[in-house]
Amino acid sequence: MKMKQALLITGLLITSLFSSAQEVLEYKSISINGITYQSSAADLISAFGEPLERYDPEYECGAYSKDQEGVETTELVKYPGFEVLLVNDKVSFESISFSLMDENFDMNSDQIILNAQSTIQDLQKVFPIAYKQWINSSGKVFRLLPCDGCDCEIQITFNKEIISSIEFWCPC
Repeated sequence: MKMKQALLITGLLITSLFSSAQEVLEYKSISINGITYQSSAADLISAFGEPLERYDPEYECGAYSKDQEGVETTELVKYPGFEVLLVNDKVSFESISFSLMDENFDMNSDQIILNAQSTIQDLQKVFPIAYKQWINSSGKVFRLLPCDGCDCEIQITFNKEIISSIEFWCPC
């Protein structure tokens, strides 16, 4: 009897551990209309033209503060509907407002293609654990990790089950 109880408790613990794990949308596989994390400022301007605004956000903490090893320069670049951060002249995606983008704007990865027509059901098929967590959180923010073991998150919001925005978020 004690053995059965121990096995049941162990099974429940393992189930709860795996059901609380976050799924990964590999950041290094993401591209937006051909722009990747390896693209430069020149590549960005070639693909999208001159931005609306460019400035040093002067982050005081977090992954992109100049206190971090290897971070020499940062520049926030704003386009209509999306923003990227250039870190040492390489692209780091910041945010996308799909509700402001046309049908020719896609975010591609090895796992999924997202655009202004993407729905929660599209994400559910690829990320069933994150979908369950989204349901349990009252459907506020759909959360994915950009890599295994990352502190950062990819936060996705919806308007009437259609993707509205994506934010690439890192804590301080």
